Amino acid sequence: VVNGISKHPTEQPLHEVGVQLGNHDRYQGQFDFSGPVNDDKTLLYRLVGVGRDRNTQFNNVPDDTAYIAPSLTWQPDGDTTLPLLTSFSRDKFGPPRNFTPIYGTLLSNPNGKLPRDVYLDNSGLDNHMNQTNIGYEFDHRFDDVWSFHSASRYTYNDLLTQTWSGTRLAADMRTLNRAAYQFAIKGKVWATDNNVKAHWDAGPVTGTTVLGVGYRHTGEDYYLNYGAAPSVDIYRPTYGGSFSAATPFTSTYQSADETGVYLGNTLALAERLMLDLSAREDWASVSTDN
Repeated sequence: VVNGISKHPTEQPLHEVGVQLGNHDRYQGQFDFSGPVNDDKTLLYRLVGVGRDRNTQFNNVPDDTAYIAPSLTWQPDGDTTLPLLTSFSRDKFGPPRNFTPIYGTLLSNPNGKLPRDVYLDNSGLDNHMNQTNIGYEFDHRFDDVWSFHSASRYTYNDLLTQTWSGTRLAADMRTLNRAAYQFAIKGKVWATDNNVKAHWDAGPVTGTTVLGVGYRHTGEDYYLNYGAAPSVDIYRPTYGGSFSAATPFTSTYQSADETGVYLGNTLALAERLMLDLSAREDWASVSTDN
């Protein structure tokens, strides 16, 4: 499980610029700027960016990224905050897998052993992902007991992968037959979570109660096409040629909706015993058009 937390605007000015250099011709620049927009600090901003140009241990396989994340927080008073968070990214990488035959790697091959970084796919393949995130996090405290939290986010992903995947090794143990595959998926997620929270004191028992409702909608439109690809000599691979994968293998649109309600109680008994009592109920539906 990965818990990704967006960087929020800060009241204290922040100005950071960084440069990274590394192996495989890695060149990366990054910046992080934040601070108040006005004198009373009711409006804060933050701008985060990363740009990387990098190769990998495999020829023709990049590890490039471009990322920008502007955000703005409005806090009219000490009881209310409203951060608006956005991010946009584009990643370029290689085929989903770097196929190598078992003979010449794990098992012996009469033609010799393959180098660890041999690349048997093709150059000029399009493998990328674009992602957009737009959301907010709203918090308001009514008094010392009651507070309200609301957060929503919309995410859009556009992924494309192309590969000339190896299928089988010919009888000469050096000619690898291949097939062309193209996989694309466009996915969207809209999620929201809203709850009220109460901090209360009942003599020897103090506690926090949270009552909330969440909703999540996802939609995925994806396809897989295939086509013919030329064979390759695994000991003397050459690259080039046009990519074509026009024959449909699968085409699917799937959407899902999920609604959940939850109640959580954290009780402190005489400041020595902590007790959690929580419950949640969800309703989900999935629709698939294949």
